[in-house]
Amino acid sequence: MVAILAYLFTNLFVFQRFILGFAKDGMLRNDYSSAITLYNIAFPYYKINHFSQQNKEIYLNIPYELSTCYLHKNKKTEALESIYKGADATRKEYGTFSNENVTYMRKYLIQYYLENKETTLAEKTFSNLLIIYKKIGCSDEEIADLIRIKGDIYYQQKNYDYAIETYKRAYDASDFNANTDYEIFSKIIGRICDYEIANGKTPEAILTYRKALTVLKDSGERQSELSADMLINLGDIYAKEELTTKDAIICYEKAIEIIKQLPHISPLRQNRQTYMLTLRDLYNKNSQYQKANEIDAELLKQQRFSFLY
Repeated sequence: MVAILAYLFTNLFVFQRFILGFAKDGMLRNDYSSAITLYNIAFPYYKINHFSQQNKEIYLNIPYELSTCYLHKNKKTEALESIYKGADATRKEYGTFSNENVTYMRKYLIQYYLENKETTLAEKTFSNLLIIYKKIGCSDEEIADLIRIKGDIYYQQKNYDYAIETYKRAYDASDFNANTDYEIFSKIIGRICDYEIANGKTPEAILTYRKALTVLKDSGERQSELSADMLINLGDIYAKEELTTKDAIICYEKAIEIIKQLPHISPLRQNRQTYMLTLRDLYNKNSQYQKANEIDAELLKQQRFSFLY
């Protein structure tokens, strides 16, 4: 019993709550040196202890987070080393023809290439990914995400019409059921809406987000974090496009209520103060000064009793 409690304390409290929590907080505060140090502490632990599904996801994710931090510090060599270190570790641990390897390639390696405009490398890795998937098979959600990635490649190549058609195919390929990976669904929705906004189709983007939020709501409580993120995006559209401030306020109010219930490790919860400040500004813009003052009071309370938040 003592050993089990010690493990739970180390795994859930020390690493997930504090080390990873402070690493993500460092990224939010642009303190990338601190985040790098903490992620480098966490990675050896998860390299040993990655047998639960949650720990495995963290283990696969850390090299990507590290590479992001290094890039923000203009250390591209270290960023490449980190993303390749993750790829090598995953192949050695699970094998080339494994679900874990294709997950790392699809979610992190190709994403890294796309974010850094390495379109040729992204295409090459995508082709290799298809070869592996052809041998081991893939789910409907993975097929949808592969189509989404192809859309991203088209978009970087400035084949915008092909890109949006591909994103819509990805959406049509999504099969919404109890086993759906709604993170993939949310990525697809984000790509479609970004394209619509970039091409002056903001009303269409708003409609797409609203329909997607209904899908997430109907899928159950486990999608609450994705719903909150989508509500923030929709609220920003209302605010930036100078549409109705009231609609932006509604989106932010709903999002913050969800965010308050999320785990401490969630980036959304760690960034809650930023969202509350945005909501305060929206209240002021809409002449709701009493509510703006209430947010200031709540933020002051959080500052005084930060250990509770």
